[in-house]
Amino acid sequence: MKLSKNQLITVLSFIVVAVGSYLFLPMVEGSIEPKPAAMESTGKETSAFDFAAYLAKVKASVTNADTAALMNKWEAGNDFNALALLFHEKGESVIEAYYTAQAGKAEKSKEKLERAGDLFEATSSISNSDDMKGYLLEKAVETYQNAYNLDSTNINLRMKYAGSLIEQGASPMQGIAMLLDIVKKDPNNADAQLMLGKFAMMSGQFEKAVQRLEKVISLRPQSNDALFLLAMAYENKGDKGKALEILQKCESQEKNPELKKEIGSYIERLKKS
Repeated sequence: MKLSKNQLITVLSFIVVAVGSYLFLPMVEGSIEPKPAAMESTGKETSAFDFAAYLAKVKASVTNADTAALMNKWEAGNDFNALALLFHEKGESVIEAYYTAQAGKAEKSKEKLERAGDLFEATSSISNSDDMKGYLLEKAVETYQNAYNLDSTNINLRMKYAGSLIEQGASPMQGIAMLLDIVKKDPNNADAQLMLGKFAMMSGQFEKAVQRLEKVISLRPQSNDALFLLAMAYENKGDKGKALEILQKCESQEKNPELKKEIGSYIERLKKS
């Protein structure tokens, strides 16, 4: 995963969305305990986004008679793949994701369900509507779960499912437990270690974050994502010298001029502080 310019400085923002009001006590290896006041919600949280109304509005905007006739024909025949392609071409990713998920469920296709989950997840990250974002994250959880149920041995799917549970916020501890189980069985799973490192950062467990992120760097020395987070962890631990050393390495490796500039600004801020 590569960070965009906006993501570089706000790399932990998705964790804020995921955890919301959840606060965690310090972790011991293999466990995370929530504060009593921050237990998981007992009911399924639903968004206020009215997908049916949104779909109807978009359909009504289709003025080409031939396209409208085809759309009605495909709907009548449950041709979800054709509908997904139609709305993909129109740039309607929310509806594309919906019909891709419908196709995946009808065909029991892990690949299409995973594709739908990816679409829901990606679209949620750029949505300006909290209600729509909530809906999309709910659908991402549901769709990844359906895909995972078809192939529970797929570690990549399990991580996506875990990540969606955490980001959606209704069952974050379930998602974290899944990630911990993955790294328990495979400590060299860099993606799972990186995700856990981010959550350790969010919960203020900077020593734990350093451990996780150092592991990622040992597996992926060129990972600027992990290096940037590691620098943040050391800064929060009070070790600015180590943070600067890591940031300078991160800056030297970065090929994107805009990202390099942002890293340089971070370095200058640390030097002045």
